[in-house]
Amino acid sequence: MKALEDNNLKIPDDISVVGIDDIPDAEKSSPSLTTIRVPAEEIGEIAGKKIIEMLFEEKNIIQKIELGTELMIRESSGPAKVN
Repeated sequence: MKALEDNNLKIPDDISVVGIDDIPDAEKSSPSLTTIRVPAEEIGEIAGKKIIEMLFEEKNIIQKIELGTELMIRESSGPAKVN
């Protein structure tokens, strides 16, 4: 975000910035960073179970697993400008 500001771009007036993982510093930055929160603990738990299944079961079934995310809207994002 500093590089954008150094180039005279105002966040979120000129450009929106969105991160991923919702790290603790996202809320502390200036402006506070809009992020996408992913369920890291749940991803790890499912991945661990799948690895164990692959090791101990003969069949290797490919699965699609979808987990929800959450958009944490903060100060670094705003509506698109209308020309």
